[in-house]
Amino acid sequence: MNPVRVVRRHPLVSFFVLACLVGWYPYVLTFLRGGSGAENFPLGPIVATFIVVSCQGREDLRRWGRQLRTWAAAPRWYVLALVAYLAYLVRGRHLTLREDPAPPRRAPDATAAPA
Repeated sequence: MNPVRVVRRHPLVSFFVLACLVGWYPYVLTFLRGGSGAENFPLGPIVATFIVVSCQGREDLRRWGRQLRTWAAAPRWYVLALVAYLAYLVRGRHLTLREDPAPPRRAPDATAAPA
């Protein structure tokens, strides 16, 4: 059976299967190679959407492209979201770079004889 025909008949199931395959492929490759510590591919859903919509036809692909370019809210809300995210990143980076004034405490040694 033609894969395009399968995607056209079952677009939702195809999307979920493709999103999982594309998003998790680093883990599968790492597992097959016998390693560990793979990173996730966060663009899996958008790639799966592109594949499914492409299989539906050119007109659907054009419609999806127009929807991506349509702003659903006023531009100031997008700017606010971007600034808030950047502030979050800067604040997190600041917290990880600052030095702790107190040295870490060591747990008492259980094998040492009491004084």
